Order: sequence, then structure tokens, then C-alpha cells
Amino acid sequence: MPYKAFDGLVDSVSRYLSRLAPDEVHNLLPRDIDSLARVFPVLRRATARLPGPSLLQIPDPRELRRRAFAALRELLTRLGRHRHIVLSIDDLQWAISTA
Repeated sequence: MPYKAFDGLVDSVSRYLSRLAPDEVHNLLPRDIDSLARVFPVLRRATARLPGPSLLQIPDPRELRRRAFAALRELLTRLGRHRHIVLSIDDLQWAISTA
């Protein structure tokens, strides 16, 4: 699993977003949520109530990874402006060595 180190973080974010009203979720989501949800499908649960899911086609895995992590950075920035957040990523060294 190429992004295993981030799974717990994204799972927690997805659970948090699932508890919010759709308009709040819409305001917090990054512009490229489709790339992020493709890499982390659990986010589809949080975005399922929003209109207009697209069928993203990015065949280059490096480009998909770049876009997904840019979207994750944007999502975490928006969440940090919304509430105080604490990030915990266990075994990050393994994610960096395989990325």
C-alpha cells in the first residue's frame, strides 16, 4: 500500500467531514478533491452528499500522486483555519522512502 502512512490521518479527516453539514464540507474541500479521493477512496464517503462527482482520468501515477498530495495539503490547511488540528503520522519514514 503506497500511502499506508497517511491512511489513519485521511480516515480521521474523512470521519470528521462526514459529521459536518454538506455546505461546511463543500467549503473545506480542496479544489482537486477528485485526485485525493482517487488515492484515498475513503474520502468518497465524506463527499457523497455533494453534487457533481467527476470521473477523473489521470493515467500517470506520479502526476496523480502530485495532485493528490497538493490537494491533501490544501485540505489540511483549510481544516486548520476551521479548527485547531493535531496531525499524527506513524512510521512516516517508510512513506518517504517508498514515495
